[in-house]
Amino acid sequence: MNCPKCGAPLRENAVFCTACGTRVAETPQQPSRLKSTMPLDGQSAPKAEAPAAQPEQTPVRSAAPEAPAAAPVVTEPPVKPTKPAKKKKGPSKFVTVLHHIRAYLAVILAVLSIVLLFLPWINAAMEVTIEDVKVRNSKQDLTFGDIDADNELSILDILRVEEATDVLDLTLDDDEAAAALKEQGKSARERINEFIGVTKDIEITKGFKLPTGVVAAAPQLMCVLLMLICFVIGVIRVFAAETLEDGSPRTGWLKAGGIIGIVMSVLTAVEVFAINQFYDRVVDGIESFHGDLELSVRLLFGFALFVIVCVALTLLATHWGGKKKTEETA
Repeated sequence: MNCPKCGAPLRENAVFCTACGTRVAETPQQPSRLKSTMPLDGQSAPKAEAPAAQPEQTPVRSAAPEAPAAAPVVTEPPVKPTKPAKKKKGPSKFVTVLHHIRAYLAVILAVLSIVLLFLPWINAAMEVTIEDVKVRNSKQDLTFGDIDADNELSILDILRVEEATDVLDLTLDDDEAAAALKEQGKSARERINEFIGVTKDIEITKGFKLPTGVVAAAPQLMCVLLMLICFVIGVIRVFAAETLEDGSPRTGWLKAGGIIGIVMSVLTAVEVFAINQFYDRVVDGIESFHGDLELSVRLLFGFALFVIVCVALTLLATHWGGKKKTEETA
């Protein structure tokens, strides 16, 4: 059996349509629990009243579709309030003046270090004894020079050296002895230079020779040239280049020149030490030498003064605030 309204199949003994809710059959009468009254004679039984028509029930619709699940809410960490950036305070006028004074002192020391190159640094004295020289028909030992003589030399003096007798006072006052040496084929000056083993020129490459002093002082000469270059650039940057953030002039090149001066001082001290320690061994190896040779080489006060100036220049030209400033800005 189907619903007369919507046509949906009905269950057996169904009163309402399960699809549209329409009443499809009358409800079977239940026996009344009250006693029925018998009609009186001549009266007809009361007609059963038809049940009132019930209003149509609207069909029950399915529940509304579920709303889509809300997207998870991402909670951001609370943002800390940023402190307003502090304004960088520029260098005070007093600090700037101190930086400039320091730079100007470095310039003065750079000029002073070049001037000190002209002062005597080294005292070289020599005494040479030649054995069995025939003088006045007799053989005797002739002595030249003085081990205790004051023969002070600067680096510029050494550069001009061609023979040992150019810088060492090794003259022979005895004319007869000098004449006797010359009769043997060589003068006293030539004999002494031969014994010392210093030649006039040193051949660097084939056909290219340099004075002996230039070769001997080549490390010092190279350092002097580098110092001059650093000092010229350093002075220009102090007075012409833009200053650093703390108001300090740029003194890096002056510092480099001071370091080179310290290196040159170390090289000179090592050379003097080596000469004093090993020159006797060199003399012993000269087979043509018959006699005795004593050499004394020592550094003078000019050398110590040059070292002090170079160290002071390096310290003054160092920008000590640079490391601290870098750490603060990192």
